[in-house]
Amino acid sequence: MRTRKVAVTVGAAILFALTVVGCKDTESKKRDELKKLLERAAEAQARGDFDLMISCYTEAIGFDLKDAKAYCNRGAAYGEKGEPDKAIADFTEAIRLDPKYGKAYYNRGQAYREKGEPDKAITDYTEAIRLDPRNAMAYCNRGVAYGEKGETRKADEDFARAKELGYKP
Repeated sequence: MRTRKVAVTVGAAILFALTVVGCKDTESKKRDELKKLLERAAEAQARGDFDLMISCYTEAIGFDLKDAKAYCNRGAAYGEKGEPDKAIADFTEAIRLDPKYGKAYYNRGQAYREKGEPDKAITDYTEAIRLDPRNAMAYCNRGVAYGEKGETRKADEDFARAKELGYKP
């Protein structure tokens, strides 16, 4: 009886090991596919092919629903296509997944500015600045949003800070 138990245990261990190796193979293939998708998305961006970018990032999101960067990048592509509502939805999801992702706040601020919503844009630029106080572009664009609201003193302060940080118009 004892030998049979050991054989079953060894057999189970071999089956488990084969399953783990199979899983690692599958994970490795997924990583390779994801890497290729991200490379295609970068090439599409360089060519200005935002539809392909969106397609690549949508597929990448399918691999990992918790990838804030993929949502942020797809949002940027929607923004470039002139679809700010879709962009805002993706930036919002990126922020939900990673509340410390300053780029997502900055990009959502840009989309809100495009929609003519300077108050929301200012809120997002302010958060981007809080997360990265050296983000000259966030200061500059928050200054633009303040200017759109007629708050020239605040706009001038942000433009001055952006210049201090190395922003060159």
